Amino acid sequence: MINYFYQLERNCPYQSYGRGRMTDEVQEEGICVGEHRVARIMKQNNLRIV
Repeated sequence: MINYFYQLERNCPYQSYGRGRMTDEVQEEGICVGEHRVARIMKQNNLRIV
């Protein structure tokens, strides 16, 4: 899943991806995940809103 996060950040059509927008994008791909899990993964991998 973290690879998907990095891919989103590189091909970002938006200015930034927070946990809400990241959660929506991941769920659209069919991955069942909640905002808290996304926030935890982002924090563990030092992904921050720019």
